[in-house]
Amino acid sequence: MACRSRQPFPFLSGFFLAIGLAWYGCVPSIETKTERFRLLAACTFAGGLARLVSLLSAGTPSPGHIAGLCVELLAVPALVWWQGRIANKAIGKSQLSGA
Repeated sequence: MACRSRQPFPFLSGFFLAIGLAWYGCVPSIETKTERFRLLAACTFAGGLARLVSLLSAGTPSPGHIAGLCVELLAVPALVWWQGRIANKAIGKSQLSGA
C-alpha cells in the first residue's frame, strides 16, 4: 500500500512562505535590491503563467485564484517597473552627491 499525504500542498505553503519573506526582505533599501527583486518577480510571474495555463485548460477557478492571477501577471510587472524607477533615481542622487 502506497503512502499518501493527506494534505497535498505543504511543500507549496512552505515555498510561498519563503518567497513572501524574500519579498519582505527587499523592502529595506529597495533601491539596492534590483537583482533580488527581479528574480523574485520572475518566479512569481512564472507562477502566474502556470496559473493561467491551468485556467485555460481546467476552467475558471475560485475568485481567490483569479485575484492571485491578476497580482502575479499585472501587479508584479508594475512593481518591477516601479522598483527600477526607484533604483535609477537613487543612482542619479548618488552621482550628484559624489558618493
